Amino acid sequence: MRVDRNLFDLNSIPTNVGGQGGKENIFAAFFCGWKRINAPLHDWEYPTTEGLIRIESKKQSDLQWFDSGKFYNLSPEDRKIIILFILHRAGKVDKILATTIGEFIDWLLLNNSADIVTGK
Repeated sequence: MRVDRNLFDLNSIPTNVGGQGGKENIFAAFFCGWKRINAPLHDWEYPTTEGLIRIESKKQSDLQWFDSGKFYNLSPEDRKIIILFILHRAGKVDKILATTIGEFIDWLLLNNSADIVTGK
């Protein structure tokens, strides 16, 4: 499922996202109209005529992005959850990248760990 960029308020990206994780609430204006959820696999929901869009937001600048145990044995619906990577440098958002959890897990399993580290 492709997510329309108009579902986000790109002018409301927080100016300082540094520090420890758990900063989903500072992105509330960015996710304008989305419902904040405290679910194991996603943080935000948005209903559409095509179905419910679910997003897991990940804000990091270094290592330890995942609790790998919760990505074991995903249902077909869970694999469709969009994972939104919010990358920052010194607290300033640098890039926002998206894929589904399923595509990301498949990519990790198909690639040699040495290739991931070296970017080959």
